[in-house]
Amino acid sequence: MTLLESVVALVILGLAAVGLLELFQGSARGTRDAEAWVTAVAYAEEGIEGLKAGLAPGVQDSRNTPAGFRRRMELRGWRSGMADAVVTVTLPGGSQLVVHRLISLKP
Repeated sequence: MTLLESVVALVILGLAAVGLLELFQGSARGTRDAEAWVTAVAYAEEGIEGLKAGLAPGVQDSRNTPAGFRRRMELRGWRSGMADAVVTVTLPGGSQLVVHRLISLKP
């Protein structure tokens, strides 16, 4: 095996290694993003349940706030005895999740 063949083989192996490292990085980023969205959905559902239980819109419980997340809750009139509960969760990266749910205002 000549020096040129050895260098070409090392370049090919290096390119293959870089491809694998990019694949691992992409899957790690996807996992991290999925974790953030799962946290946002859980935080939004907690807000919806709070509105259903009679918690005033806009009230925040800072003990349960995930780091970097913000939540805005509001009730919008829909029809007689019904309201549209809207919870907007802002993720640390600036993305937003908006959840709408019709709830009964009658006890």
